[in-house]
Amino acid sequence: MNQEPPYRPFPDELRALLRHRPHAEQVHLERTWDMLEVARPQLSINEQRKAQLRTALQEATRPGLRLLPRYITTYSFPRIAVAATILLLIGAALVFRFSPISITVPAGSTSIVELPDGSSVELNSGSTLTYDHNFGSTNRTLKLNGEAFFMVKKASYPFSVQTFNAVVSVLGTQFNVRARSDDVTPSTSVFVATGVVRFSTQNNQQAFVQLSEGLFSEILGQSPTPTLPDTLAHMQGLAWRNGGFAFQNRPLGIVFDEIARRFDLTIVASDDLRSRPFAFWKQNASAAEAVLDDLTRASGLRYRPVAGGYEIFQ
Repeated sequence: MNQEPPYRPFPDELRALLRHRPHAEQVHLERTWDMLEVARPQLSINEQRKAQLRTALQEATRPGLRLLPRYITTYSFPRIAVAATILLLIGAALVFRFSPISITVPAGSTSIVELPDGSSVELNSGSTLTYDHNFGSTNRTLKLNGEAFFMVKKASYPFSVQTFNAVVSVLGTQFNVRARSDDVTPSTSVFVATGVVRFSTQNNQQAFVQLSEGLFSEILGQSPTPTLPDTLAHMQGLAWRNGGFAFQNRPLGIVFDEIARRFDLTIVASDDLRSRPFAFWKQNASAAEAVLDDLTRASGLRYRPVAGGYEIFQ
């Protein structure tokens, strides 16, 4: 007597591909896979089992996972239902495999992310980090919109951070990158804590500067080259990691926006004030009003509470 092979559980390979997806999506797909066990003992399954299988397929093909047309789930013939389930899971695996992994830290918080290659990244408020599923195996390239401190482990592949206008390449070091394309004056800036990095524009990676410990450079807008390296104290270059703020000759709008991200509030000011250049450095900023007290006192401005935040005025 031929014994039918035991039911195969949800494959580890598929589970690994789904590990970065929201938990609810993983549950839906595992539930769909589990329905195969219901349909498998016999092709002429009863109505209750058909209903269970159909429900699982409908959940798996809900908006956001429309990998197969919904009409497939209306077929009652079990072979079609089982085939649809298998195709759905294969399609889901392919979609998840080639979809980039994106990590966003909301305003009012920071987060440390462990990367597949053993490196780690500390993300500042309102920052997004994106990389593909092959990161660490065939490449070490990622994209940053926001600010982050990178602690890079040495490996055979170069580690590359791409921003809206720049590329930072290293082999193993620690450095800070700030790149916000929506700033009043968009720029990418790099400060090196240890080691050496190579810093260039996106369009001309041959025109680069090399930065070692304690050096700082930036690329303003679509400038063709980075600025010449300059020294910067660690306390200023990494101020945000210690709860502080440090800006040298920057439009006040950039300072306002960074304070708003840190404390998850809004700061309203006129375009004239937002474009005014200013230098501001404060350590251990634990409350928004304490920061605004120092900032407005030093700049000769005033502020008042408004719905959801503050207004700064002359």
